[in-house]
Amino acid sequence: MRRLFVLGAAAGVVALALVGCGDSSTEPESTVAPATAAAVTTTTMAATTTTTTEAPTTTTEAFEGALLSLSFDGENCTYEGPTELTTEPAELVFSNESEGDGYVSVIKLDPGKTLEDVIEYNGGDPTSKHAPPWARALGTFVPVPVGETKTFNLNLQPASYVMACARTDPSLLVWLGTGLTVEG
Repeated sequence: MRRLFVLGAAAGVVALALVGCGDSSTEPESTVAPATAAAVTTTTMAATTTTTTEAPTTTTEAFEGALLSLSFDGENCTYEGPTELTTEPAELVFSNESEGDGYVSVIKLDPGKTLEDVIEYNGGDPTSKHAPPWARALGTFVPVPVGETKTFNLNLQPASYVMACARTDPSLLVWLGTGLTVEG
């Protein structure tokens, strides 16, 4: 009887471990549509702390869709690209020009929330706050070594988004790069 109890408990632990490691049925968000020249802006801001848990993807193939460019120099998060998009593929190219590992975070905001709400929540730049409770990080928070560039394929659904740059040494600091609006 004791042997059956121990076997049952072990099977339960294994099942829980597998569920925790399993593949999620939701696709990572990352796609954007071609933008017109009128919708393209360059924004430099300091901003928020953001972390993500989903694994990003990288690509080396030719890409057709919106190109989003974010660079980080350790004190500024500079965005070049459209701020209004449609739900088509997008590629985010993050360049780390700082003196340490740099991070980028793409955050989806709950309906009705905006870039201004994130700024109000986080306070001044840089900040050590992460994404607000009414936002969801999309899994792009991975270290990018000094002088390197990382490309993320995005499939952004209709919503408002915020992109931010961060460093973690000596402590987490985040700068806001831009806000994005994606329409269907």
